[in-house]
Amino acid sequence: MTANPVPLRILVIDHDPVDRAAAEQALFTGGIARGDQAGYHVESVTTLAAGLRSLSGGGFDAVLLELSLPDSDGIQTLRRLRASYPDVPVVVLTRLDDAALGVQAVQAGAQDFLVKERIHPHVLVRVVRYACERHRVQSAELGIIDSLTQLYSLRGFTAVADQVFRIGRRASRGVVVLVVKTDATPSEGAEDGDGGEREARLLRTGALLRTTFRASDVIGRIGPDLFGVVAVDAPEETISRIIERVNDAVGEANAWPDGVGSLTVGATPLGATETASVVELIARASRAMPAPDEAP
Repeated sequence: MTANPVPLRILVIDHDPVDRAAAEQALFTGGIARGDQAGYHVESVTTLAAGLRSLSGGGFDAVLLELSLPDSDGIQTLRRLRASYPDVPVVVLTRLDDAALGVQAVQAGAQDFLVKERIHPHVLVRVVRYACERHRVQSAELGIIDSLTQLYSLRGFTAVADQVFRIGRRASRGVVVLVVKTDATPSEGAEDGDGGEREARLLRTGALLRTTFRASDVIGRIGPDLFGVVAVDAPEETISRIIERVNDAVGEANAWPDGVGSLTVGATPLGATETASVVELIARASRAMPAPDEAP
């Protein structure tokens, strides 16, 4: 059975209600015309501060950004957004008389820009899709994305987790770091050293973690047989429940012929005033893993 396509989540940051409504309608209309099965889930806010709060929850595939907002103006709006969330592609929206600003925005890191007076549904959908794909390719070239699982690589995981840690400390949000080790060995009947089976096991493990954790959590493949997770809004007392949720998901997956095999989970909290690095917390979570004879 083919899974239902997941809609792209787009955040529109624009204080003009007419322009916001036009962007939402254009995405809806253009998506239908192009035959996009997944569609779009659009959230709109009116200020940069509100946009940053929305992005802190994670899960957005792209941002449509007006640079002139009540709390920020000009190219500095883009720079402030990218300083906090460099992993989300941005398409800048400008007025006809600000087209030069759009070019400047692309030079400052935006994936593209559109002149509001010339937005057509087909064009907007194409630009958003291309922006997401270009960003994915660029991230892979920079080593931010693991080429096999399409999760964050160690480099990408470390960068994004560090950003989550800073937000967690400022907002007093509980953060838990987990390390998940997989045996990723060939299944019974497969030839010894079958790389295809090992890669398939890693892919299934990555998919399991995606469905077990929330869009706001950070997931990466941080080693040949290791995955890392940063769970946000997770107080220390939730660690046992989180590990139990992972183990339950593993049990369900292994009830099928193509399971994920054995996964071992270690976890550690980030203290409210703690300044430990991502690498230090990964090491601490690894030490918290149960011994092989204690694992479920």
